[in-house]
Amino acid sequence: FSYLAPQTHVYPHVDNDRPYMYGDEDTARCHLGLVVPTGSPIRIGGVLDEYREGHFHAFDARRHVHEVGNRSNEGRINLCVEVKYRLEDLAVPPGHGTARATER
Repeated sequence: FSYLAPQTHVYPHVDNDRPYMYGDEDTARCHLGLVVPTGSPIRIGGVLDEYREGHFHAFDARRHVHEVGNRSNEGRINLCVEVKYRLEDLAVPPGHGTARATER
């Protein structure tokens, strides 16, 4: 789990120094919003979004610069998990939604 205190900003970074469950293989960091006050931005590469309860963001935290914030007066709680992936598995079949690549 991840807790971000009120009025907190985690500046742009990549997670090069953190151990990953799968070592050096491709791993997506997934954030699922559990308790999300209004004013909880996340930027992955050049893409700015907001955390929302019940929605998740998945990205390679070692390859994509990312930052988060909590501009509210309440704490934000996410469930954070790591998922091993292969690039060929990330393709979205026709008729099954959309995929958006983030900038590096």
